[in-house]
Amino acid sequence: MQSLASLPNVLLSALIAPESMHARHATQDAVATLLELAFRSTELQIQRRAARAVQRLLDDEGEPWQLRWRYAQALRFFSRVVQEEGKVDSPDFQAFVASAEAEKA
Repeated sequence: MQSLASLPNVLLSALIAPESMHARHATQDAVATLLELAFRSTELQIQRRAARAVQRLLDDEGEPWQLRWRYAQALRFFSRVVQEEGKVDSPDFQAFVASAEAEKA
């Protein structure tokens, strides 16, 4: 996996020699890096929004404490279901880009 700092060099080499295997592999690595970055930032944004929504729900003083307690229990159950169903540590972006490239050829 490449760093984001190497992306300008990768793009330049892909423009100069688009048919070279080195440029092709470097471009695939760059695309995988960008996909990984997009995935991680989206994942972080979802976590932050969910945490804010849960905090608002549980801190609502207008609701009786009994209801907030039930909300907390339901959220705990819901989080277990989401964790069990979404057990994907990190998608393999390298394989995804390579398979897309193979389909294109």
